[in-house]
Formats: sequence, structure tokens, C-alpha cells
Amino acid sequence: MPALPVILGLYSRSISVPVPIGTILISLTEILILPLIAGQLTRIYIEKSVEA
Repeated sequence: MPALPVILGLYSRSISVPVPIGTILISLTEILILPLIAGQLTRIYIEKSVEA
């Protein structure tokens, strides 16, 4: 089984799969950036409401 990664590595060099950068950016925005922004806004809101 140690030869399997080598064989797959050689095979993958001969194959090219196009991945549009726009799709990657949209996915990153939806999965990472929007929840982070929502979490920060929620934290700020809760901190201000607790102080008052």
C-alpha cells in the first residue's frame, strides 16, 4: 500500500480540472466571512447591552 500515494500522485499530474476562482471566493464568503462578521456584530451587541 505505500506505493498507492506515489501512483495517485503521478496520475494526478496528468489530469487538469479547472476550478473557477469566483466559485471559490463565493464559497469562502458564505462559509467563513459572513459568519465571522455576524459573530462579531452579535458580540458587540451583547457587550453593549450588558454594560447598559
